[in-house]
Amino acid sequence: MTTPQPIASLDSCDREPIHIPGHIQPFGSLIACDPESWLISHASRNIAGSVGTPPQSGQHLRDFIGSEAFHALMNALASSRIPSLPGRIFNLGLPDNSRVNLAIHVYDGRAIIEFEPVTSIYQDTAPLFLVRSMLSRMQQAHSVADICTIAVDQLRTLIEFDRVMVYRFLDDGSGSVVAESRFGDTDSFLNHHYPASDIPQQARALYVKNWIRLIADVDAEPIPVMELGGGRSKPLDMTFSGLRSVSPIHIEYLKNMGVAASLSVSIVVGGTLWGLIACHHSAPRVIPPDIRVAAEFFGQAFSLQLQTLARADAAEMLRQARVSLDRLVSELPLDVGLGASLGPRLGDLAAFLPCDGAGLWIDETWRHWGSCPPPDAIASLVETLNAVSGGEVLSSHELAAVHPPAHQFAAEASGILAVPLSRGPGSYLLLFRCELPRTIEWAGNPHKEVAALRISPRKSFDLWSEEVKGQSLPWEPHDRLTGEALRIALLEIVLKYSELISSARAKAEAQQRLYTTEFAHRVKNALALVTALVAQSKERHVTLAGFATDLEGRIRSIATAHDLAGRAGRMTLRSLIETEVAAFNGDEVEQVEISGPEVWLGPATAGVLSLVIHEMATNAVKHGALAGKDGRVRVMWRLDHSGSCIFEWRERGSSAVKGRIGAGFGTLLIKRQIPYELNGRSEIRFAP
Repeated sequence: MTTPQPIASLDSCDREPIHIPGHIQPFGSLIACDPESWLISHASRNIAGSVGTPPQSGQHLRDFIGSEAFHALMNALASSRIPSLPGRIFNLGLPDNSRVNLAIHVYDGRAIIEFEPVTSIYQDTAPLFLVRSMLSRMQQAHSVADICTIAVDQLRTLIEFDRVMVYRFLDDGSGSVVAESRFGDTDSFLNHHYPASDIPQQARALYVKNWIRLIADVDAEPIPVMELGGGRSKPLDMTFSGLRSVSPIHIEYLKNMGVAASLSVSIVVGGTLWGLIACHHSAPRVIPPDIRVAAEFFGQAFSLQLQTLARADAAEMLRQARVSLDRLVSELPLDVGLGASLGPRLGDLAAFLPCDGAGLWIDETWRHWGSCPPPDAIASLVETLNAVSGGEVLSSHELAAVHPPAHQFAAEASGILAVPLSRGPGSYLLLFRCELPRTIEWAGNPHKEVAALRISPRKSFDLWSEEVKGQSLPWEPHDRLTGEALRIALLEIVLKYSELISSARAKAEAQQRLYTTEFAHRVKNALALVTALVAQSKERHVTLAGFATDLEGRIRSIATAHDLAGRAGRMTLRSLIETEVAAFNGDEVEQVEISGPEVWLGPATAGVLSLVIHEMATNAVKHGALAGKDGRVRVMWRLDHSGSCIFEWRERGSSAVKGRIGAGFGTLLIKRQIPYELNGRSEIRFAP
């Protein structure tokens, strides 16, 4: 009986050990040594073509390449801090008079030295001048699309390949060509999509570690790397080797695409593989090491510039969101609940990023705007969000994949961005996007062919269209950043709203206590004033009629001032002061002098100042300059350069004053009302 052969699973290529292929590409040769003893442990079968003779088992590296070359190699290694940046020597002479380009790095317990023959006249600064010009062009970009277009044009000029593309990874692992520069009638792959399986996970991991990857000839026979110690060592890890051989599956993939040579430069943003600069050529092509170093440096600079642009865009979006949110918060009413105050402003919240509808779930109450799921579906959706969001912003362009019942309302809401409004589960701002049926153009059928014992790469890269339904326009990274800004800002709103409610309540209670105390104080002051006026009027009159007339006028003036304090209206500062102090000016001598420019008072300001001036006048009668006939009060005011009103009340010359009085309620009222109600400052001094 014949045992059936197993069928390879679709993730077989994800497990392929491409970092230890045991072979190198034939455009160079390789040896590996113990980095302590410098005894050679591995050598590629073609090493004699670079050095003249093959190494012997256990031979010292110095004896193999010569003392001068060994010394230069040690200096190069000293400049290599990490294996992804190997030490390099260009145009080095060896004992057999051959000239080579060398690269050395140490990784996984082995020093790996790579030899490439010098095939062109090497010039120290030529690649650097090219890169400087390339970077100057790239710095002129103001958007991600601009910088990608500039990058492909500049890199194609440097390496002279037929096609150079920026290939961007999407959220689901697939990729899309977002920029392209090509020669003549070379096929275009611009805007084509590629499935995630085209670049296996372990290949993506290597792209993050090693920024550049050259495949010089897809038809070249790989060269085995031989162990000189008799098979006792572990496989040689060539993660950072520029000569590392290529997976047969990937070679077949490139052949199916019609590519003879390729170069890949990693685009790493924030430590994550954002994409690749993928370069294709229709004929075999070895790029010299100095040009590869320049291309690698360009890729790193491109990644940093891309990251800077992305961060600048994010910062500007967050700034605009912050300004809009601050304005929205300032307009929230304090006399209704948070849900009721935010509900009418859902359209404003939805304007922070492109969406078709928005909803607010607070205290199990649903308020919505625009295109949203039906109200009876929200409670179930919130239960799912509570289970999967973890209190963080959640986004999906295929809501049914997160919440299966959502397929029933896919037309209204296929995409969701859920912003939690509480520390725990329960309250959300939900932004929705409608279904966007669209056609995705794949570079060939995205489904791999499964053959016995191995995975076959796709045979065709002809345009293959796929109709996609049940999905919305995908949420971009900056959409999620804006969502996170909304989450933080709205949590601040929740806290601020609670604080404002608490503060308003406390302020109202404090003001009520102040008014109650002030009313009681006014009653006492009124009685004290009447007593003082009786005594004052009595001293100035010898007839009962004159005494009664004078006392009646003073009491009427005080009554007017009291009425003014209770129902402040629009008036000038002078008329307010004259009304308050009229009762205290004597018949023979004006005890109160008033001076200052015309200043109009609003109702609130007039009410506060009437209380303050009344208290000062009362204190002057009871304890200060108006307690006797010889005292004088000077009231003056002026406007400073900022428009503030500087008001002064000065008392002097009263023999009736016995000494400094204690601070009573009148003093407390003055000190509190000016800063609290008028946003000003008050100062009281008792001079000798």
